[in-house]
Amino acid sequence: VLQTAPVYCQWVMLRDFSNSSRPLVKFAEWLEIQDLSDYVQSGSSILEFGMHEGKSYEEVLQTAPVYCQWVMLRDFSNSSRPLVKFAEWLEIQDLSDYVQSGSSILEFGMHEGKSYEEVLQTAPV
Repeated sequence: VLQTAPVYCQWVMLRDFSNSSRPLVKFAEWLEIQDLSDYVQSGSSILEFGMHEGKSYEEVLQTAPVYCQWVMLRDFSNSSRPLVKFAEWLEIQDLSDYVQSGSSILEFGMHEGKSYEEVLQTAPV
């Protein structure tokens, strides 16, 4: 599994399996003692939810900057730990190369997370 699904292994290492089945706990414990440097991106965190699940934070920032800007504008105080962790990571990044300053983001409907400009270009009336 380590060679064929390194992102899954990294995901397992980020989880709390204290209340999980013994085989899963054993797998997580085994992963902790492995040298994963050949299999996973060093210093990289993996998104554990949504349409970008399994992608590194850096990859999401590069390929979906509007989504990242939307995350930055939300209040995630009552959200799951993985989402809060991603939002905290975004807060310490220099986003100037990725997001448009002053751009407004839709916070509802089928175009949620997209900029006004992006919606206008892709779904004109």
